[in-house]
Amino acid sequence: MKDKQIIVLMGGPSEEAEVSRRTGAAIAEALVSKGYKAQTLELNPRTVLKDIDSLGGEVVFNAIHGRYGEDGALQGLLEMAEIPYTGSGIMAHAVGMNKKVSKDVFKGANIPTARSESYNGNLESAEAIIDHIRKEFTIPVVVKSATQGSSIGVTIVREESQLEAAVTEALKYDPILVGEQFLVWQQMCGHIGLAKERAEDTFLFLGRFGDPVAFQELFYILIIHNSQFYRIAF
Repeated sequence: MKDKQIIVLMGGPSEEAEVSRRTGAAIAEALVSKGYKAQTLELNPRTVLKDIDSLGGEVVFNAIHGRYGEDGALQGLLEMAEIPYTGSGIMAHAVGMNKKVSKDVFKGANIPTARSESYNGNLESAEAIIDHIRKEFTIPVVVKSATQGSSIGVTIVREESQLEAAVTEALKYDPILVGEQFLVWQQMCGHIGLAKERAEDTFLFLGRFGDPVAFQELFYILIIHNSQFYRIAF
């Protein structure tokens, strides 16, 4: 792989472009420090294949955040051009990035998820959407654009007077939005390690071939929600 020309694709028209540029610069720096041939490229959707070719690109490291980079569009383009790329394929990106579609997949697979409804701003007015959310959900309720990342277009509506602004904000980014019942919860993240021997403070997972494997909890991280979203505290 070190003889391949790697193009770190970043930026573009996404609302998260600036974060993507920082990500891409850091990735390229790390790759070069490890002896790989890598350079960054700003995403221009209309000319991206020509731009990659002009730089002699053989592999794309996808550092695009949000639109195009995480919704399957870039993956489809690169597959048609037979250019290898990092990350998941078209379907995983397309389903995972679209909050309406991913919720439909969860429901279809009987995976428990917060109650939700999707709305199409091309087919119904913002007023009708607001009225339906008001009738179907209790406050607090989450209103989110279907296709943005990094909590862009997402509002936790804690008072009914905030509902109109939340729907307007979500529709700025996509005609499809999702209303979701807010759940009160506390999120814990545990870090585990493989235990050398079975003890009282270890627990079992079934391994690849069905054999029990002992793990030991190393530490917990409590994710504390500050304002609308969260920060991490150790």
